[in-house]
Amino acid sequence: MSAITIKRLGNDYKKLSESLTTKTEEVSKHIVSVALVTDDSLFVWKVTVQPPKGFYAGTKYELRFVFSERYPSAAPEVQVMTPIYNPAVSAEGQVCQAILADWRPTVPIFNMIEIVMVGLFEEFDKLDPLNEEAFKLYDECKGKKDFKAFEKKVKDVR
Repeated sequence: MSAITIKRLGNDYKKLSESLTTKTEEVSKHIVSVALVTDDSLFVWKVTVQPPKGFYAGTKYELRFVFSERYPSAAPEVQVMTPIYNPAVSAEGQVCQAILADWRPTVPIFNMIEIVMVGLFEEFDKLDPLNEEAFKLYDECKGKKDFKAFEKKVKDVR
């Protein structure tokens, strides 16, 4: 394991945790909490978010960020642990990796979470579909300019 990776993960986790507690950084109020999945590893985080608008507003979603030994050079993998009906999320919770295609090691961790939130909850139709059914329904609704059927599916999964 790289000492650089461990140090960066530790610093990022500490900074995000402190920012959520003290609200001293420009951390989105839509990032509710962050925790390590296990106390003995910095490589897997549980981040709870609450989208502010759109189809997914009003629900808290647990995201899992899995960091590799190549972090910060490589972006983490992201999973949605809360059941969700979303074109960019597979039935197993896998998230389209294109969501972090513009990843840069210099991006602060809370900005990275914001990027993920925008991609997942607002701009999911711009990502490669991992849930074909959800993608087709959204596309049909978009064509009709009537999203009631899509909204119903989203709410039914909540």
